[in-house]
Amino acid sequence: MAHHHRLDEQRGMNEAATTASGRVRSHRFSNRFAGLDPYTPADAFLEALGGVEPDGGSVDGPMLGDPGREKVADADAGIAFFGQFIDHEITFDPTSELERRNDPRGLRNFRTPALDLDSVYGGGSEVRPFLFDDRDGAKLLTGAAEPTPTDEGAPRAARFGATDLQRNRQGSALLTDPRNDENLVISQFQLAFVKFHNRVVDYLRSGGGHALLGDDEDVYDAAKRLVRWHYQWLVRHEFLPTVCDRSVLDDIEATGRSYFLQPDDPVSIPVEFAGAAYRYGHSQIRDRYTVNDDARDVQFFPGPAPENVDVLAGAMAGEDRPPAGVVEEETDRNLNGFGPVPEEVVIDWRYFFDHEPGADGSTAQPCRPIDTAMAPALMLLPFISHGPASLATRNLLRGKALGLPSGQAVAERMGIDPLDNDEIPLPGETTYGEYLRSVHRGAETEAPLWLYVLGEAAVQEDGHRLGAVGSRIVGEVVRGMIDADGRAYVNEDPEWTPTLPRPVSEGVDDRYRFADLLQFATGPAPDGLTLTAVDGDGSGDAPDTPEGDRTNGEAVLLEHAGSGPLSLGGYQFDYGEQTETVDALEEPVAPGERIVVYTGSGPASTDDVGARVVTFDREAAAIDDGGEPVVVRTPTGEVIAFGEYGG
Repeated sequence: MAHHHRLDEQRGMNEAATTASGRVRSHRFSNRFAGLDPYTPADAFLEALGGVEPDGGSVDGPMLGDPGREKVADADAGIAFFGQFIDHEITFDPTSELERRNDPRGLRNFRTPALDLDSVYGGGSEVRPFLFDDRDGAKLLTGAAEPTPTDEGAPRAARFGATDLQRNRQGSALLTDPRNDENLVISQFQLAFVKFHNRVVDYLRSGGGHALLGDDEDVYDAAKRLVRWHYQWLVRHEFLPTVCDRSVLDDIEATGRSYFLQPDDPVSIPVEFAGAAYRYGHSQIRDRYTVNDDARDVQFFPGPAPENVDVLAGAMAGEDRPPAGVVEEETDRNLNGFGPVPEEVVIDWRYFFDHEPGADGSTAQPCRPIDTAMAPALMLLPFISHGPASLATRNLLRGKALGLPSGQAVAERMGIDPLDNDEIPLPGETTYGEYLRSVHRGAETEAPLWLYVLGEAAVQEDGHRLGAVGSRIVGEVVRGMIDADGRAYVNEDPEWTPTLPRPVSEGVDDRYRFADLLQFATGPAPDGLTLTAVDGDGSGDAPDTPEGDRTNGEAVLLEHAGSGPLSLGGYQFDYGEQTETVDALEEPVAPGERIVVYTGSGPASTDDVGARVVTFDREAAAIDDGGEPVVVRTPTGEVIAFGEYGG
């Protein structure tokens, strides 16, 4: 079934919006180099440059990468998907067409040009009530969770919470932006940010972050602020230095932005960024990924395996669509989106971002380099129902439709020595200049801006990051969006640094990494409650255990190690096949206070227990054998703590 990225226009959306600081944000795109002549080769030329065609029993194309010799870059594989997440945050253009020229000033951007996570929060509960949990108004909804915290072999996300977004009965994710479900990795990224928000809520309420609540700030607003600020920090201090030339970023820091989103400009998205430079990330996508310990070599999109080029050739000959039966059994497992996430391909983020920064090497697989070679998976997109199925072709046609100048013209306008077409490498040990001569266009001296940015990265940075032109466009636009937002940390608190736990980086260095956010988001809810012991037989771990009375002596011992009051009402104690829920307590549990939860009625007198006592008044013990787990959950079902009876 075809999927279309469609969004109804919202009431109140007009030509410009205003941030809290008063800066105008345009819902139109802009053209920074409108004075340069557009580069407008024939559509047929661009379709051939970005497409593939049968070649005997094989398939060939000027930008088709070789799946048998896939190169790797320094960056972790997850950086490409984080870049995609940012793109969906700031741009959504469902109105432009590939087949005709589009005036950037007439195109509406259906996203706010700010790193404000509106794709996660959707304007709040009054605008998008389906995103929020009615059981706890400060939290966001996920799909149903069946966590297995004691299964150490499962991905971390599966051990401590939901493994999928909330979906309707037809399997469609309930999102502000449907594009964040177009592949499984970006879908899991969206889920990670939802869970990150919920973990921050718990951390603020009663965990170690209680002091992070601002004056007159409720828990939801404080959590949203902290989530946004940590996200912006990662964009500025981890993402940009990974994908851009650091010398260009240093120059932007020292002298300001020279071309894009300058201080007096309305904040809009330049088409040189959206239609060309920021599409560099497509070249970083691999054909196959290791997803978790048990799911390796998983294809990115469904379809013929990349090495089955004869089948792929037949697919391309069949009107750019795979004929029936080309999906082999081994390729049924893939990372295509727009549907429920299968249990066997839940993402283990260790394979996408390094989780052991102090060790040699990385736990993560690398991404592909930024170059002109596109993974075969992207040359036959499964969710395209109209127009070319090759992503490369679509990018080239879009650049022409937006009236973009050539890469050489932009470089010269920036005062950068441009690359000659014979310096722009293409796959197969050839160059763009040689390709032009092979199609009788040898006199051509210009290249499409998107192709130029890719080739420049390959020549100047060996594909590890963007080159001079690409780094300038991406660095200035992304930095400009952060600097223009009055609510961003750089404006509200310029000296601020990340304040949430660093479970990966702590003890290694002072950096806050992607892995810190993901580890915190996918772990137990950090409300400060810790399980210190499970007394499954009344042996005496619990205070004043009734002698010889296993039922009334069976208990779970906990301690509140957080910094804020904790309300235990509604917390669930899961004893395997039996679950008990704590009734509302008269007073919240204070920091440092101990809690003893008895399965039965507990001791005859609790005066000398020295702890808060909770009883379930069961008539039989709940723990039968040694090794049985006890899992403590929040009222919304999130895992807080767990332990096992030693027997």
